[in-house]
Amino acid sequence: MQQILEEAESVFLGEEGFDPSSSREVFSAAMDKSAQRTVLPQPVEHIQRVAPGIRIVVSAGARPETLLRDFERGNVDVAVSSHHPAGST
Repeated sequence: MQQILEEAESVFLGEEGFDPSSSREVFSAAMDKSAQRTVLPQPVEHIQRVAPGIRIVVSAGARPETLLRDFERGNVDVAVSSHHPAGST
């Protein structure tokens, strides 16, 4: 879980010169339903504490292959799946 938090923070807060306490950025995240229930709450709590103005738009319920494709195409800032998509490395 700590690695997930660090990676989420890097994605959402890691930009050089970025001030999380005053940012009003909107980020997109896509995940399957299982990841939404198990992974999402803790990083969101952390981000709300350090960056209260940031908004995260979550699209849930996608299949792992769809998540990977959307991430690779730049349609979402972060994609999280509780399953490993077939054919991916």
